[in-house]
Amino acid sequence: MTFQETHVSDNTLSIINTQFQARYSLWIRRCGIVSFSPSFIFSDNLAPKNDRMIFTKVKHPYNAFVTFWLLVLYVPATSGRQRQQFFDQVLHLLHNQDLDINFDRLFITGDFNYSYLRPKLSSQTSIQWVSFLEDHFYNALMIFMAFLLLGRMTLLTLQLTISLSIKHFVLKLLKATYIG
Repeated sequence: MTFQETHVSDNTLSIINTQFQARYSLWIRRCGIVSFSPSFIFSDNLAPKNDRMIFTKVKHPYNAFVTFWLLVLYVPATSGRQRQQFFDQVLHLLHNQDLDINFDRLFITGDFNYSYLRPKLSSQTSIQWVSFLEDHFYNALMIFMAFLLLGRMTLLTLQLTISLSIKHFVLKLLKATYIG
């Protein structure tokens, strides 16, 4: 499970981990990742100098599944320039040859703080970032919405509110395989 806008402090980390009964977790001031299973082990945060991003390699203790990468973002909302700089930093990290990142095994979650559907707002971000997403990923929320609109899913007890100015994206690589 991933979190944004957490405002976590060192004093509250043990309480949060106890509440969630976390097997593994990574927390920074604005983001967090929690694993409820001993099968999903996180590396250290590979973006430790940025309090708006957690990037980790997730593996199984006995290699029961192929290792994958998880990136959690909480993008600045205040200015387009800050967003552009932030996305440039993310792209620089993802293309770091030392990390040897397999984009086929990368999942991105977070609050991007821009609208993918409203061009005026999306122009406030990095063109390189948007191109990177369009080239390598699909928006899982949009696919979920399409299934709902086509009547292929029935939600009995879940009340779901979806806005056309979607800012919370769950992105998954096209080639990523199921890791159940």
